[in-house]
Amino acid sequence: MGSFNTVVDMSEICGASGDISASMDEFKGCLTETGLITLPMQGNTFTWHNCSTDSRSLWKRLDRMLVNDRWLELWPGTHYVSLNPRTLDHSHLVLKGELQNPPVILFRLDNYLASSPNFIPMVHSILRNQVVGTSMYSVTRKLKALKPLFRQQRKKKGDLSQNVKQAKDFWDVAQNLLDTDRHNTLLIRLEHCCRLVYLKVVKLEQCMLQQRAKIQWLKGGDQCSKVLFRRVATRRASMHVFQINDDAGHTITNSDEVVAEFIVFYEQLLGEVFIQWVEECVTTPTFSVCINGSAHDFFKGAQGLRWGDPMSPYLFVLVIEVLPRVQLIKSVLMALNTYWAMAFILPKGIIKEIEKRLRNILRKGVAGTSYSKVAWSQVCNPVDEGGLGVRDFQSLNLALMS
Repeated sequence: MGSFNTVVDMSEICGASGDISASMDEFKGCLTETGLITLPMQGNTFTWHNCSTDSRSLWKRLDRMLVNDRWLELWPGTHYVSLNPRTLDHSHLVLKGELQNPPVILFRLDNYLASSPNFIPMVHSILRNQVVGTSMYSVTRKLKALKPLFRQQRKKKGDLSQNVKQAKDFWDVAQNLLDTDRHNTLLIRLEHCCRLVYLKVVKLEQCMLQQRAKIQWLKGGDQCSKVLFRRVATRRASMHVFQINDDAGHTITNSDEVVAEFIVFYEQLLGEVFIQWVEECVTTPTFSVCINGSAHDFFKGAQGLRWGDPMSPYLFVLVIEVLPRVQLIKSVLMALNTYWAMAFILPKGIIKEIEKRLRNILRKGVAGTSYSKVAWSQVCNPVDEGGLGVRDFQSLNLALMS
């Protein structure tokens, strides 16, 4: 913590300043080299003022608190407040944080559990049960019945990283024993079994790390790289919500009140639009608000459908009668196709057919056909460049898959 006499970028300067690009680059390089991260800040944006009262008045953010990834792992909810400078030219920085309540852990199925030989029979035993009610209700009840079984299997597997360490220690002992007597058949078999156990638990750990890191590949030795953990810690710190303004413009900083404000906002958002039209379609799902890494509250939805719900086409028919054609394309039709654009590189023929249908809707409505008066590439330009802001679907597809 202290004054570093430079800034990270030009947004941290207000007023006329000389060329400081060299010191900025040096400071950013230092942060990258040391792996330090700036804590989230509240209060005054600028921490230093040259105390000038004329046109030479200059404000900068010279003071900051820097931490490493270990700090964010131990105290993820900490931040600092920049106070008013008073009689000094620098602002006081106050470190703040609070002991977080144990987060509500969302259920996730670990992929490595599927490698167990009793995984498929266990799933079949639950899915074969008869549940009285609608199809969606039946599926929901069966999935809930599987949760404790999955948790029990995960508990039996134990700490995979610790299992790898123990398996490696046993293998080392077996290899040392074998080194004393290379012709001992029992020791040869013992070393072979320890090697197989080690390879098995390493494979399970890699499967877990792949899923948690949301990547499809792992370089050898990179499973626990500091770079990966630093990026995760930085992302969590940057996404943590420390304060929020309510409808009246009041700033809320208490963590519980911040969560409550989010819940109220989404309850209103999900309850005010299209209530009468789709009320019968949404009686089963419940929603929770995930804020700062924890799930808070559960409430009934008053609008919206489950992903892939067969009622979606009927909602589409309701929307198409109300929204203007451009808004319909941007908000509904493009969203329907985005799911597939995130999963596959779509063939050019499919993309051309999608754009053809979008052009027809834009010109004459759902069933109309006519010649286009403006090129589709022009329609896809931003509004400030003379277009309508409709996304180019091929570019969107490539961007989502990159």
